[in-house]
Amino acid sequence: MAAYVIVTPARNEEDHLERLSRCVLAQTVKPLVWVIVSDGSTDRTDEIARRLAAEVPWVRFLRREKAAPELRRIEKVSPGKVAAVEIALASVAGLAYRYFANLDADMTVEPTYYERVLERMEADPALGIAGGMVRNILPDGASARGGFRNPDAVAGAIQIFRRSCYEAIGGYKPFGHEDGLACADARRKGWAVRSFLDIRADHHVPYEGYASTIASKVPTCFYLGQMNCNLRMPLWFEAFMAARESVHRPFVVAGASMLAGHLWALIRLKKKVPKEVPFWKNQGDHVALILSKARRVLGRRSASSGAFRPGG
Repeated sequence: MAAYVIVTPARNEEDHLERLSRCVLAQTVKPLVWVIVSDGSTDRTDEIARRLAAEVPWVRFLRREKAAPELRRIEKVSPGKVAAVEIALASVAGLAYRYFANLDADMTVEPTYYERVLERMEADPALGIAGGMVRNILPDGASARGGFRNPDAVAGAIQIFRRSCYEAIGGYKPFGHEDGLACADARRKGWAVRSFLDIRADHHVPYEGYASTIASKVPTCFYLGQMNCNLRMPLWFEAFMAARESVHRPFVVAGASMLAGHLWALIRLKKKVPKEVPFWKNQGDHVALILSKARRVLGRRSASSGAFRPGG
């Protein structure tokens, strides 16, 4: 089996890290190294990660400090994750690994997850990004609404990259939708992207409808609007998305906050994605990408959707 590394960016993940560690340690094919990067955590994340690193020879702990302005902004999510991944990969640059696996702290995967996915990637040299399907799981073990079942894309929380593919696309981009951008970039470079629906991963959510409250959904929608503007989404399409969000809980305010975020980014003339990242070159794919991202972040993705689920 080809060598691989796992990277977990973690910010205030004390509620998930112990469970995740049991999952990683149970893998039938162990990684060369599992790097946990605490992204400015203020809870017990560092303590747990340090203990794991002390107990398991192939577990490493790194910490990324956040500047005070970054800590106060919801925009910290995508740039922070991308920076944490890059720090981790820089620390293992000298290792002879062929695959890089991103694994979010609130996920768990089957013990054979990496063995099965890597077997299929080894059998298909054109496969640049791969992973399994995702279901949302409540604390009592019951399934929750949402998840990811799209064979032509890979959920960002469990993406596995062929190292040569990740390097060819220049890694994750810190503009938001980083996992979807990675899928789009890989396809443009000629790589295949595949999610295997017979291989399962679980996303652990605190309660049903966790992403549908005003406190969580409104700032998230505002941020989505800003990201979409930065990625050169046309205002007319943002208005369409905002109208679509307005018919879901919390009614009206979610869509209004999304449109407000887009307009705010326009007014402030925020920096857009560089021209070398032609996000809207293939508009059909990327309209699907952003629709899927909105559904995932807002906890409302249908099991039958065929759109990208980009990440973060």
